[in-house]
Amino acid sequence: MKKIKRIVMSKKIEEALRNWDNADSDLEDDLYRYFINEFNRWDWADIANEARRVWQLMFDEEIEDDSPVSYIFCAIAASAYNGAMASVAAAIGVDQDGLELAASHWYENQDALPPPVTTRRGLLALIKKVKKEIDQY
Repeated sequence: MKKIKRIVMSKKIEEALRNWDNADSDLEDDLYRYFINEFNRWDWADIANEARRVWQLMFDEEIEDDSPVSYIFCAIAASAYNGAMASVAAAIGVDQDGLELAASHWYENQDALPPPVTTRRGLLALIKKVKKEIDQY
């Protein structure tokens, strides 16, 4: 299994976000660069948690887990996940629910990835297998 190293926020980005209202840098670019290039997590819950942390860094205001703003971050991150899965499922011609079930082996184990499925036939077989397992419950 391949280990993936988690990248922490660079000091440059952290400083730019902490002082965003006085910074010379482009806030939008800093946020995109951090979440796309540095944060390096793909679980929507991890992303929503990090959004709360960044909010606190920028606004010196903590967002509680069970608050309306937290729910907004969670809904946005979950929607992005759903859209990504829907687009990949459409691109490769498989059922989205089946793809999500099959991909969960990798999605939930980002730091210790299982071996890849190397063929479309292998992916379809995995989707069929996990759907059958779910149907048994």
